Amino acid sequence: MLCAKAAYEKKAEDIRVLNVSGLTGVADYFMLCSGGSRRQVQALAEAIDKLLAEAGCTPLSIEGTEHANWVLMDYNDVIVHIFQTERREFYGLDQLWGDAKKVRVTPAQLQRLTLTPPARRTARSRRTPRSSAQKGVE
Repeated sequence: MLCAKAAYEKKAEDIRVLNVSGLTGVADYFMLCSGGSRRQVQALAEAIDKLLAEAGCTPLSIEGTEHANWVLMDYNDVIVHIFQTERREFYGLDQLWGDAKKVRVTPAQLQRLTLTPPARRTARSRRTPRSSAQKGVE
C-alpha cells in the first residue's frame, strides 16, 4: 500500500491498515498513522499525497492540514488518517474500528513496494474498483 510506504519513509509512528469493507460503505481500507508534531503530520500528508499523485491517484478531499492535529485524506477506497499522537489516543479510531480486519504491513513489505504509474486519473465515486492507492494490500 503506497500510502503506508510514504508514511513509513517519513518516520510515521504506529502505522495500521484496517480492512473496513465489510463494516462501512465509505471506503475499503483505512490507513492510520501518527506523527510526533504538527510539522511531522504535515510532512506525512505531503509525502503521501506526492507518492499517490505519482501513482496517478488524486484525492477526493484532504482536510485538516492547516492545524495538523488530524489530517484526513480521502482517496475513495482508501482513507488515510494522520494524527498527532495525543489526538489519536483521544479519538480512538483504532478502537472504534476494532472489528475491522487488520492488514499486516511490515517494513520489509513497504521497502519492496515500487511505483508503476498507471494512466493519470482522478478519484471516482464510492464503491468502485480498486485505485492505485491500494497497491500491495492484497
